[in-house]
Amino acid sequence: MATSDTHVVDLINVAGSTTDLYHAVYDATPGCGALGSALTCSDPNTSTTTGLTVGNTYFVQVYTWTGTSGQTTTFDICIGTPPPPAPGEICSNPIVVSSLPFNTTDDTANYGDDYSGSPGASGCGTTSSYLNGDDVVYAYTASSDTSINVTMSSIGSTYSGIFVYTDCADIGTACIAGEGNSGSSDRSFDVTVTNGTTYYIVISTWASPQSTTYTLDIAENTCTNASVTNTVVDDCASSGGFFINVEVTDMGTATALTVSNSQDATTFPVTIPSTVQFGPYVNGTDIVITVVDDNDANCTQSSNTLTQSVCPPSNDDCSGASVLILETGIADAASATSTASTIEGSTDSGLPAEQCGSFTGTANDDVWYVFEAFTTDVNITVDDGATFIDLVIQAYSGSCGTLTNIGCADGGNPEEVQLSGLTVGEMYYFRVYQYSGSSSTTGKDIDIKLWTSSTLSLDDYQFEGFAYYPNPVTNNLTLRAQKDIQNIAVYNMLGQEVLRTAPNALDSVVDMSALSSSAYFVKVTIDNTSETIRIIKN
Repeated sequence: MATSDTHVVDLINVAGSTTDLYHAVYDATPGCGALGSALTCSDPNTSTTTGLTVGNTYFVQVYTWTGTSGQTTTFDICIGTPPPPAPGEICSNPIVVSSLPFNTTDDTANYGDDYSGSPGASGCGTTSSYLNGDDVVYAYTASSDTSINVTMSSIGSTYSGIFVYTDCADIGTACIAGEGNSGSSDRSFDVTVTNGTTYYIVISTWASPQSTTYTLDIAENTCTNASVTNTVVDDCASSGGFFINVEVTDMGTATALTVSNSQDATTFPVTIPSTVQFGPYVNGTDIVITVVDDNDANCTQSSNTLTQSVCPPSNDDCSGASVLILETGIADAASATSTASTIEGSTDSGLPAEQCGSFTGTANDDVWYVFEAFTTDVNITVDDGATFIDLVIQAYSGSCGTLTNIGCADGGNPEEVQLSGLTVGEMYYFRVYQYSGSSSTTGKDIDIKLWTSSTLSLDDYQFEGFAYYPNPVTNNLTLRAQKDIQNIAVYNMLGQEVLRTAPNALDSVVDMSALSSSAYFVKVTIDNTSETIRIIKN
């Protein structure tokens, strides 16, 4: 009869005509005539059977390996319960951290391998297989609502991690904090704890190296850091450089903060959540922002190096899209004219990447283009030259802010989108970006070809002799044609109509003095045929 969920069967003092024994363990509940499959089968004389039900009866069958009858083997059978796991081996029997500060130096090899796979799908700092090595578990029960610091240092191996849970059942599912990586540098993070809640701290590694030595320190923080976000903001239009915005969204435990920068003596006092701005700085200047808790210097935090290498290109956002002219009657991409462009210095326009095929990149360095469809089919070819930088093209109908994805390419170099079913005379957008969200944009120049094998219809020749000037324009835009100009409509870069006139004359002057400085599309209709031009308003 089982007295534990785990029992060990041991055959000892084996003697006689043969000593090669085999044994099996069965659940006796169905009865001798219907035992079913064995729970354990063992050639070695010692085996361990788990998952037993306390109080149930189990049979142990012992027999020899030989097929010769008449054997006279004798043996003694011992059935016992294995010792409980040592503290730290499993979460249900952790090493208890009774008070803070806590310090220990140890080796995960002393505790065996009881967990496997990822530390969890969220909150762990990684989803890689950092539980595949030997594991050790610590438990700390908070005695107050506060913040603690957990630091793992003197790490003896690579590919190790430390993870925090509030329930043993969460191991492998979800952490409240954690850090794991391939290096051996210190892992350190703060955890906000709640009085009476027990926190389980697990240290483990990948299957290789299997184990690691470490030093674990847990200490109560004397303060809680403010929540700070640092953002590089370009000032290319004015200074040619950049600002850094420091946004304090939460003061932590501080009532007053001092924010400084590494470039000059400028500081800002902050007493409520708010944003302060440093700069402008010259492009390429490395800046570190430091935030000091005036009430407790232990809560001093410094940013990573912040900079802007170059100014973003003028077509960094949809509203500043570069206008391209569609080439018609082109046999293939090799015959098309290329337009030189670049993604160097580009930033995130705010529109997330859409899935292209089976993949979704990271559109944090996209540049934008716009064109008028002279034909219903258009090809967009983007080439980055000899260096493959894994570009993505995404094409859209509509206007900035209300775009609809109509095609994409993410499969080679050059990349090419083949669009069909377009509406002649409509404006279409496309953007280009690197698939990887962590690749530098430095030196990333591209060539763009916008072409079609289709030719223009005879109606398009209504615009022979058409002219417009000046461009850029300060006040008045003059348009001249050989047939009456029926309508003129002016649109901003968001696609919004801002001015319309119907001159019904060969010459027309459009007063643009009231419009703000920007780029505009001017749609001109002659003999019921429309063409669109791009005008810069000073």
